[in-house]
Amino acid sequence: MRPREEIRKAVVDRCVELGWMGVQEAGHGTIVVERPSDPAHGDWATPAALALARSLRRPPLEIAGELAQGLDLDSDRYSQVSVAGPGFINVRLSDTYLRATIARILADPAAYARTSRLAGRRLNVEFVSSNPTGPLHVGHARNAALGDAIAALLESQGADVKREYYFNDAGRQMDVLGASVHARYRQQWEPEFPFPEEAYQGEYIRDLAAGFTEEAGERCRGRPLEECLTEIRRFASERISAGIRADLQRFRVGFDVWFNESTLYEDGRLEGAIADLRAAGAAYESAGATWFR
Repeated sequence: MRPREEIRKAVVDRCVELGWMGVQEAGHGTIVVERPSDPAHGDWATPAALALARSLRRPPLEIAGELAQGLDLDSDRYSQVSVAGPGFINVRLSDTYLRATIARILADPAAYARTSRLAGRRLNVEFVSSNPTGPLHVGHARNAALGDAIAALLESQGADVKREYYFNDAGRQMDVLGASVHARYRQQWEPEFPFPEEAYQGEYIRDLAAGFTEEAGERCRGRPLEECLTEIRRFASERISAGIRADLQRFRVGFDVWFNESTLYEDGRLEGAIADLRAAGAAYESAGATWFR
């Protein structure tokens, strides 16, 4: 049994021993065991006396003292049980237990803290999912580390976890990306060609324009945006997505699923889902938009 559960059980058993009715019927879940805000107070603490004060009509500090005196805790695992105002019971783990725990971790690091409590659960963790409109930055790296850690923790508890990256490669932001690259592309021959105010900034847009020139040559030279938008947008999205994958691989964060939002439009799934919602009366049209009921 882990320290949190063991301390909780010891407190409940002590309440039963003292004849404090209600605690045993309510079960262990009514007793909170948490980490103290100040490590100097110990490794674990419970405000159980504060919770019991109203029903027992006694001072919390007095209740805490009576609880602490008879807690049945293994002396090899716990070195100290103390009471602090206004009614906390603080518990400190023994050096013997801590040394044994460290030895157990070193002997088999991969097995430590693993359980099967989530066995049979299938979970999807979607994280990072930066739009393919530019390279990853430090904030995305933080999300990558955090998301991968969460997925690993869930796996350590027995869950079947899928890591998903959702490429939001549909919508207005992709048109803005295409227009940005198109402008830099045109500027290779027309230096005064206007760069849109809302365009994406950064040297990577020039790099994309140069890359598109290598692939398409002068096919779009002098041509308006609407004639080249689809081709340029596809090229830029694919090039940025490839860079994102490479960066994450170097960061040692892998994904099981790479999903492109654009596929929802290409195969008609989105329109089909909306049609089904309308047919079921779960969606309606108003003010030029589709609304859920």
